[in-house]
Amino acid sequence: MRDLWSSLQGKLDITPSQVTSKTNEGVWVPYEKGCTAIRDLGGLVSIHAGKKSNSFENIKNNPPFKQQVKTDILRECVDILEVQSDGDCTGYRDIVFPSVRFRRPIVVGSDNHDIRNYSTKCSCWIRGDATFEALKHVCCEPDDRVYLGEIPPLLERVASNRTRYIRSVEVRKVANAKLSETWFDCEIPLNHGLVAVIGNKGGGKSAFADIIGLLGDSDAGDDFSFLNADKFCKANNNKARSFTGTMTWESGGASKRLLSERITAEVESVKYLPQEYIEGVCNELQEHDGGRFSEELASVIFSHVEHSDRLKCNTFDELLQYKTAEKLKAVAVRRESLNTLITSLVAQERLSSPSHIQTINEQIASKKRVLDAHNAAKPAEVPKPVEDEAARAKTENAEKTIAELTAKADELQKNLETANQLLTQANRRIAAADRLTTRLTSFEAEVSMLKEQSGKDCADLGLSIDDIVNITVNKTRITEAKALATEQSQTQSKIVAPEPENSLARQIASIEQQMAEIRNALAGPSKKYHQYLIELKNWQTRRDAIVGSEDKDDTLIFYEKQREDCDAAAKGVPSILDQVITKAIEVYHDIDALAAVYSDLYAPVQRFIEKHPLAKTQFHMSFETKIVEQRFAVDFLSHIAQNRKGSFNGSIEGSERITGLLRETDFNTAESAAEFLRKVWHALHNDLRNAPPQQSHVTDQLAKGSTAQQLYEHLFGFEYLRPFFTLRWAGKDVSQLSPGERGTLLLVFYLLIDRADIPLIIDQPEENLDNQTVFNVLVPSIKEARSRRQIIIVTHNPNLAVVCDADQIICASIDKEDGNTVTYVGGAIENPGINNRILDILEGTRPAFDNRDSKYHPK
Repeated sequence: MRDLWSSLQGKLDITPSQVTSKTNEGVWVPYEKGCTAIRDLGGLVSIHAGKKSNSFENIKNNPPFKQQVKTDILRECVDILEVQSDGDCTGYRDIVFPSVRFRRPIVVGSDNHDIRNYSTKCSCWIRGDATFEALKHVCCEPDDRVYLGEIPPLLERVASNRTRYIRSVEVRKVANAKLSETWFDCEIPLNHGLVAVIGNKGGGKSAFADIIGLLGDSDAGDDFSFLNADKFCKANNNKARSFTGTMTWESGGASKRLLSERITAEVESVKYLPQEYIEGVCNELQEHDGGRFSEELASVIFSHVEHSDRLKCNTFDELLQYKTAEKLKAVAVRRESLNTLITSLVAQERLSSPSHIQTINEQIASKKRVLDAHNAAKPAEVPKPVEDEAARAKTENAEKTIAELTAKADELQKNLETANQLLTQANRRIAAADRLTTRLTSFEAEVSMLKEQSGKDCADLGLSIDDIVNITVNKTRITEAKALATEQSQTQSKIVAPEPENSLARQIASIEQQMAEIRNALAGPSKKYHQYLIELKNWQTRRDAIVGSEDKDDTLIFYEKQREDCDAAAKGVPSILDQVITKAIEVYHDIDALAAVYSDLYAPVQRFIEKHPLAKTQFHMSFETKIVEQRFAVDFLSHIAQNRKGSFNGSIEGSERITGLLRETDFNTAESAAEFLRKVWHALHNDLRNAPPQQSHVTDQLAKGSTAQQLYEHLFGFEYLRPFFTLRWAGKDVSQLSPGERGTLLLVFYLLIDRADIPLIIDQPEENLDNQTVFNVLVPSIKEARSRRQIIIVTHNPNLAVVCDADQIICASIDKEDGNTVTYVGGAIENPGINNRILDILEGTRPAFDNRDSKYHPK
């Protein structure tokens, strides 16, 4: 101090005698000269501010030029402002510094003139080594390195969350290890704030991160870059089994295991993001295929939901299931209704298909040929013979008897047909009773399930489900109707049965036998005439059977009616298609309602982002619920035989066509979804490979084992659509982001949005990012994150280690000449030894740094 004082006097042109003769208050030097001299000697200049005596504030702001004088003094001559208490800081931080556009550290000093009477109005904490170099470093980080108050938030967090902060990591070789190489033999204390691990390539940086990930039960074990089967854990030379790692927490608890062990715990105590993990998750983000990040995203969203809104659910999936269960049932019910319409559509299409029409036309032509042949075989007319009076009397008696018997037979035949109709009717009633009983039994089961499922909700409302739902199903009338129908069935069955002696069929056969005997007894001409009448009747009966009716299958009129139905069906297909699409869009709206539930669930985290200054103003991050399509092309084409004629012919060409239709569609609007259905429908019914397109039919394109019903249920049922929540970055969807942007999004998510407070370890977060993004995005994000959790980053980038102002730098190195000995040396940035290593490793040595600096700022 004596030498320093002497040097200062020399620079200021004052002598000890002057000080002695004039006293301290009588000696003065120009302020600027004094500040320059102090700084030339490596010192710092502090000035009283705020309410302290002889404060900088004693210089008034009026006239205006004095305000500029104060600004110039603050900029040119002052390193540190010393205030009386933390209350004096507000004006500087909120008004002065933003106005002058630079900042200075604000400290509270004891200002004690008597060490025996030491007291302060406010505690002043400085983050750094207890060295003058650390005090000088405060000038580089005036806000983050100084805290005025009882206890800094970091120390308070550590004190109340000791199981969330790592105290140290130790790696030792196991006893009796056969491995001759040294590799690890160290214990590394860890700072509770931001730790940056640096070192040359292959120096052991990622090994350090992997070891923490292993000891912290990270679920990213498959993505470790050092502790994996290709490097340190090779099957035939597993060096990892020779070492034990121990991670000690501030609580005193420790995690210890061999470096060769695999992670089996389900709960992480650290979150570790290796490079491969980041790249893998980025790919998942692009593909919308869920995966690990979707689980992380769901967990983070759930962490932002207020406890009162979690409805006693323990996970996001539980809450989502609770809120969507009934809506999913509604979708299922709607799809059942849709499938009924699709069944009608398939039937109409089948009727109007060219192949079906051709079959009907062939059946009509065939029946007409049969009818023509039958007409040609009409029995030749036999005139009624002229007989004498005796013969005529005998013939007339015979004819009278035949007429009576015929009438009787016709009556019996009518009774038989009536009995058959009544039997059919009775059997249908029995079947209807059984169907209705089964349906009502199912309904009772559904009501019972409804009451069971709703019981808890009613209990939460203080209600009884029985007071709300009271449904009585009375099956008595059904049972009675079935019993009556059964009795009728049995009665009619006896009537139509041919076996009994007095059955109608036997009575008719007996009458026909009697008539045959009477005819045979007639004289020659009369017998021949009556034989003609019988043949004519049989011919007419056969003709009537050929011509038939609309309700008698395999008849001419039946097929002609079917042909008319084909024409009607062709005209009716567009109407039914409209009904199907309308119902399909109702299903879509049900899915959209599910998406609204997703939006409600992520609303709290979205509000958090909107209120967060960094996320809101600098990063433009937002959550979004989308309706996304999954696997439609694959599942759709599985129903199509791509070796047959049609728009989707050819495995490559067909896939490109359906992919193109998907690419044109925005499934987040009902209009676009409906248009997609119509386009696919059109492609199925028109071979778009031709110009103009040729009409095609679905059944001709179906793969073996597939049906039109299955294909349409898949297409119109929208089972390939589902709500999906994702992040957006600067207004762009994840799929539109570059790999670097996706990586940035992922890192910012973990650094800013994730509410977890366990240590976060990131291996080389700057990979694939440009330095501007690192500085503008990652640096403020990491600074923000370390205010909530312990952060450990492995990096080659000076922006992350230095600009982030890491609390601890760990320099990793390996001596391959000394048994691959890995060394970790830790310290603060301001530590001269550490500072030199930072220059050598991150900046490429001081000459390289100075060379670049001179070119950026030429003198």
